[in-house]
Amino acid sequence: MRLWRAAIDSSFVFVLALVYAAIEIEIEGPDGWAKNLPTPQNFLGHLSLYHVYMIFLAVCILSGFYYFRNTAIKTESSHVVEPKKRPNLALRILTVIGQILWMLIFFFLIQDLLWFVLNPSYTINGYCASKIPWHTPWLWGIPWFVFLGSGVLVALFAALPNKADQVASSGTFVGLLVLIIALSPLYHKFYRHSHSKINLKQ
Repeated sequence: MRLWRAAIDSSFVFVLALVYAAIEIEIEGPDGWAKNLPTPQNFLGHLSLYHVYMIFLAVCILSGFYYFRNTAIKTESSHVVEPKKRPNLALRILTVIGQILWMLIFFFLIQDLLWFVLNPSYTINGYCASKIPWHTPWLWGIPWFVFLGSGVLVALFAALPNKADQVASSGTFVGLLVLIIALSPLYHKFYRHSHSKINLKQ
């Protein structure tokens, strides 16, 4: 049951990342990193104020989801777990924080990639340094932050209990990502058809 729960939770986070990417494509069009939006650029480091708000919204949604998710699990299992066998409060809190970080990092890595995969102005073939100047530097054809996020995920995998849950979660994310990349040409056709009467820069 735990593995199914991990897969379902990861599927929810993936769908949220997918919808986020689609919304940002509608907002930004072919111009990435809020280039032509009426928002303060470099508001927080390299982030525009638009990005700050979008990130904060994602953190609120996923933190709230995991808070209520773990509250429900705790209530569901409280009648079968003897008090002496319950993990201490500090460990439970650290575990929940670790789970939230795990999902947040996957969310942001996947959401960023899906913006390019689903955006007909880029597609997966346009995911390269020559077309994406705002993601710098690139290492071996991959933006640096992907390596940073992957390193944190590896550290969380080592620190979190229930390794099988993390394996199920990772497998769900990768499987869904491969599926969406394979189906992305269909979305490009839908996008072009639905936006055919709009003057878009291609």
